[in-house]
Amino acid sequence: MTPPENEPTLQPQSAQIDLSKVPLENPDNVRPVYSNNINVIPTSLDFRFIFTEVVPLSPTSVSHEIRAHVVLGPTQAKALLMLMAAHLQQYEKDHGEIKVQWPSQALASK
Repeated sequence: MTPPENEPTLQPQSAQIDLSKVPLENPDNVRPVYSNNINVIPTSLDFRFIFTEVVPLSPTSVSHEIRAHVVLGPTQAKALLMLMAAHLQQYEKDHGEIKVQWPSQALASK
């Protein structure tokens, strides 16, 4: 039995599938989300990325709402790190350095 023309054929485990040639499907229920904060929880098996949005409610209070929870295996987490590093390097080359202030630095500056 042969798969339909638009589906990749699986070869022995040593073979690779070129995902750039596989059509990307986007189900109707998948929508982009905005996040201005991320927490990473590493476990012995995976990395859990909790994307949140910190929303100011008043000058003295905020809400902290989870927008997405993504779990990646170690290989995909490292691939994400490498991909993000390459894209950020190009972004900074085009637009200038991105300055990051960690929460402990933000508290110390007040």
